[in-house]
Amino acid sequence: MAGIARWGVSVPVWRLDRGMLARAWDTPALPGERAAASGDQDALTLGVEAALECMRGGDTSQIDAIYFATTTAPYAEKHAAATIAAVLDLHDVMTVDVTGTIRAATTAIRTALDAVRSGGARAALVVAADMRPAEPSTSMEQLFGDAAAAVLITADGPVSVIGEASVAEEFTGPWRRAGDHYVHSFDGKIETESYARAVERAVTAALADAGVSPDAVSRFAAYAPDPRTFATTAKRIGFAQAKDRLFSTIGNTGAAHALVALAGALDETSPGEHVVVAAQGEGADALVLAAGAGVESARQVWTLQRALDDKRILPSYERYLRFRRLLPVDEENEPPSSTIRTWRDRAQAFALYGVRCNECGTVQFPANRACISCSALDNMTRVRLQRTGTVFTFTLDHLIAGEYLETPVPRAVVDLDGGGRIFVEVTDCEASDVKVGMPVELTFRLMHEGAGFKNYCRRGGVHRRRDRTEGHPSDLVRRVLPLHRVERNDGRRRLAPVRHPLHARRELLRQRHGCVPQRVLRRRGGRVRHRARVRRREDHRPGLARVAERAPRLDPALHAAGERPCAVRDGRDAHVRRTRLDARRSCARRGEEPRQRR
Repeated sequence: MAGIARWGVSVPVWRLDRGMLARAWDTPALPGERAAASGDQDALTLGVEAALECMRGGDTSQIDAIYFATTTAPYAEKHAAATIAAVLDLHDVMTVDVTGTIRAATTAIRTALDAVRSGGARAALVVAADMRPAEPSTSMEQLFGDAAAAVLITADGPVSVIGEASVAEEFTGPWRRAGDHYVHSFDGKIETESYARAVERAVTAALADAGVSPDAVSRFAAYAPDPRTFATTAKRIGFAQAKDRLFSTIGNTGAAHALVALAGALDETSPGEHVVVAAQGEGADALVLAAGAGVESARQVWTLQRALDDKRILPSYERYLRFRRLLPVDEENEPPSSTIRTWRDRAQAFALYGVRCNECGTVQFPANRACISCSALDNMTRVRLQRTGTVFTFTLDHLIAGEYLETPVPRAVVDLDGGGRIFVEVTDCEASDVKVGMPVELTFRLMHEGAGFKNYCRRGGVHRRRDRTEGHPSDLVRRVLPLHRVERNDGRRRLAPVRHPLHARRELLRQRHGCVPQRVLRRRGGRVRHRARVRRREDHRPGLARVAERAPRLDPALHAAGERPCAVRDGRDAHVRRTRLDARRSCARRGEEPRQRR
């Protein structure tokens, strides 16, 4: 009997207080807060994080199918599930996108169950994520939230599916056409009645198929447009004590809502209990689950409750608008990109592959032909790098893409566990939080949309995790991203100490060559010279006086003739140009007139 073997969730670290939204538009406020994805996140990146959390510590080689359920896919014509497979380093798998309806997640689960039961797949991964756009100043803006969840379907999962049913009903609402930017809604009372009717029919049929009465159900996880509709429908079915805590903490997460609620229910389910999961959208799907003896050991360390507790409140509504790109931006500053380069570097950007030298064993990223330690050429083995590491050094930059930012952008050099070093940007945290030796974890984010397509790479946010073996909270973990682009988050305006922009790169040079070049060479008159040390402006005039006093001791004849040493024109340095003096001395000895400069 097929069932759920593993599950995981991904909730953005940022929360938007609904009272702040109400004050911005002078409207009534709903209680609680909502989850707000960062500017470098979308439904696909949230889904990738949920998939990685679901398969953390697990074997991905058994996965034969990946289903991605969403209503906000990053492309209208491009496979999103294939990107999830690339990040998981899976290639010989079937990928399916299920979209266009709020109940896409439960539909994907039913399809995955059929594939596993028929023997077409040993294991199937179902990922659901959503970032539904809501028009500013509306109630949807307060109610909607962003999140993702993933479940692994296997033939012998500890959570068995013992009953399932589906119903179809033509109904317009809510909807979003191909050219619409925001979600539209029908009359609230009619939507509530349609939702309750469809969910009640589907859940009743699923309970009958499983032979379970409503009194035997311990938890009810379902999508609903609002908390009142959820409570009314649950009472009509027979689940009078059912509650949904997601509305007041992260909001209505759309197609991912049912799976996120299911993950939270499975985190608290004991063996022998029954769970019902349902989703509605032009009809409804319902499944009845029975928890077995291995449900407690299948739980991940990063539970839904820990994801809800690990949060940061957005300091301003303007930052949320910047995250959603609702403020005018200069699209001409988008960095250049290339589809050919993206295809060429896909193993490094998605699956995070580096190379190991066969001569000395040094692991390096990105992949090069020559070893950075022993200089061995073309003697490398490709290896997949780990996602965790520690900060070796970091810098805080204010000048990004020619624009000065008062909030500095942290950039760090990270030593990965198991070998390898990567130059990254730190995201989803304040600049003051970054410290040397801080544990970090690589993640998957959206870099930019240069050249008209979405460029993905490794990025991240703030999370606190618990080690399963030790059983106590670990140190604060910051997720980091490879260095390409920074979302301009200026909610907290302050000046911080600035380090040299090449500080992190100089540390890499020091580790590679044993020293850092302290002088910059410049070419003058066919010869290479060291740039003179720049003096402070207040030391300029005393410097000229000292040079004038020393000039007679160098050549009294030239000094008596009125010749003076030449100083740098810009006034920042004062030194004798020895080449000109040497030329004048030679001419004086030969009795010739010095050549005049043009």
